[in-house]
Amino acid sequence: MWLSLYMALAVAAAVLFAPGLMLGRTMGLTSKGALLVGAPLSATLYCMLGLAYHLLGVPATPLTMLLVPTLLLVAGCVVRTWHERKAHGTGGQATGYLAEGVPWRLVLLYAAVGLAAGLVLFAAALPQIDIPMQAWDVVSHLNTTRAMMDAQVMDPRGVSVYAVDEALNVMPGPHGFYPSAWNIVVALVAGVSDIDMALCFLAVNLCFAFVAFPLSTLLALTTLFPQRRGIRAFGALAAIGVTAFPWQLLAYGPLYPNLAGLCMLPAAFALFTRVAHRTATGGRWARCATVLALMVPGMTFLHPNTFFTLGLLLVPWIIHNIRSLGTVRVGRLHLPNPLIVLTFVALAAFVWNGLATSSALRPITEFQWAPFATMPQSLISVLTLSYLNPFHPMAPELAAGALVLIGFVRLLRERADRWLCGSYGLAVVLVLAAQHLDGAAREVLTGFWYNDPARISAMAAIPAVALLAIGLDRTRVWIAGLAERWGGRRGAREPHAATPIACGAALSVAFVALTFWPGVGLPYDRSLNTPVNADHPSDARATIPRDGTIETPMGTYHDVLAHEYRTDGTINPEEIDFLRQVRAIVGTDVVINDPTDGSAQVYGQFGIRCLYRYFDGFYKYEQSHESLVIRYRLDHLADDRSVREAVATTDARYVLILDHDAAQGSYLAGFNDHDMWRGIEDITDDTPGFTVALSEGNMRLYRIDRQG
Repeated sequence: MWLSLYMALAVAAAVLFAPGLMLGRTMGLTSKGALLVGAPLSATLYCMLGLAYHLLGVPATPLTMLLVPTLLLVAGCVVRTWHERKAHGTGGQATGYLAEGVPWRLVLLYAAVGLAAGLVLFAAALPQIDIPMQAWDVVSHLNTTRAMMDAQVMDPRGVSVYAVDEALNVMPGPHGFYPSAWNIVVALVAGVSDIDMALCFLAVNLCFAFVAFPLSTLLALTTLFPQRRGIRAFGALAAIGVTAFPWQLLAYGPLYPNLAGLCMLPAAFALFTRVAHRTATGGRWARCATVLALMVPGMTFLHPNTFFTLGLLLVPWIIHNIRSLGTVRVGRLHLPNPLIVLTFVALAAFVWNGLATSSALRPITEFQWAPFATMPQSLISVLTLSYLNPFHPMAPELAAGALVLIGFVRLLRERADRWLCGSYGLAVVLVLAAQHLDGAAREVLTGFWYNDPARISAMAAIPAVALLAIGLDRTRVWIAGLAERWGGRRGAREPHAATPIACGAALSVAFVALTFWPGVGLPYDRSLNTPVNADHPSDARATIPRDGTIETPMGTYHDVLAHEYRTDGTINPEEIDFLRQVRAIVGTDVVINDPTDGSAQVYGQFGIRCLYRYFDGFYKYEQSHESLVIRYRLDHLADDRSVREAVATTDARYVLILDHDAAQGSYLAGFNDHDMWRGIEDITDDTPGFTVALSEGNMRLYRIDRQG
């Protein structure tokens, strides 16, 4: 199983980075620079190709989506490399500047540290790597990805889970927009590797969270602190050092598209500042602007709220640069700097409020979450980076929180970079608003993130990563200074050259132990629960240190993983083995199922053409008459002609029942309503019209008798 994961991981890395790398090289970026922006450029390429193929009626397959553009990009790379070598040989300069001053060893360090953390602390902590998280969004993602592969349609605007089986759609209706770039990447990985969908999900998420995000962070830190090697070196550790992102989004929702979009954010931030600041001229600036423009479609179709996050974090940077202009002359008018700043702030607030209150975004901004924490709890959670949310209360990150505070205070003393404190401050304001506010004010402030505390915490974690890197570097300097003074007292004539490196290594080891080593006891009372709202009893957990013990942040996170990825849920290992046998028996035949027993995800995970691919919505949306008949009266197949006619319209040949026990412990089991599915659940081995095709425990595959 792990060998299959490693193979899927290799394919995922190639799919996610190779096209963007070659596109960047074709545009004139260096190999390192192209690699740092490879993931968002690849996402854009896939989205544009998928959309074009869909509009033109061209099948979207691994051949058309990967091989054809790869051949073109390889040719472009060859031509660009030849041109650069010719120019360099005649006194010209090599093109590209995104990664100037960044050695390859630093790039490899970021990728290696991130991937090692992802494999050891996330993948290895899962109860079973071939069982996906069984929660709200995973069912949709599994089925959407499979539908893309089967229908050969990779439209980034979304694909119906019945794309290849529209006649089976039990709830036909208009198909709305849903960003599906993440699903396209998974579909390509699964199509190329032919590995289980669950492993492809895991491999793609590892590449986004623990390779693409660290490399994106490296580009941002290189842009913001080009002369501070210590900050850039510690950035490899900081990129994985805040539990709220990327770790939490892998265990909540799961919000995979949102995770992927935010992974691209630091690179977009870096490119925007370079373009707006014109840190390069001529062709270099034009290439940078072009790369930024090409990143936009990919980031949009990964998740649109990435741009709202980007806009929020850029506001202090823009204000900082406006203030640096001094008095601005417009014709005969001399506009004082404060007036320009106020005008910009007013304009930004006007645009923000207009978008937040627009009817087009109401389905997003009107999501309601009850307040769930007191202000002291919230402030402590921010200081300790645990960022309270009502679902996964994280342990306080005492070490990381202290280091972020050190970085924050340090930047306040640096005029050129203190705007970053403002970016983090704005993010913290939204975190507090998500925890305390209610009604219209909350919708305006946090609506772009569905008013979701977990999404907003993830957004706040991104500037916290930069502050953490600064705090680590500053702490290293202090420790090195103390070591040198101590050495001077012992008679050393001059500081040892290796002292800063040794101090940095020791600090890194201590940080890793305090943050990632599961089971380290720290003062804390797990029982200190303070529900603020009756809708969230005992969910909001205070992070005030008291008597008791807790694990490290990663130890607590492992508890969350064990719960969310548990193998005794909707689909367990025994059911997976059973479903693999089912797949061999039914082939391409249609199978009637009760989606609340876990079979809603069977189409996506195993390619079995189940009739019901949703587990929710049957009370809210109009559905076909045939679906109603099947749900309520399928067990009367032998004596009810209307049932036989309804089954005939689906051309179903089998009935799948994974569990007759509606109380099976899982998140999805709460949607089970026996009355709603009694026509399927009441079928037994003795029910006329059905023959047992496969039996194991309480799991059944029935063959539908076709007589009459």
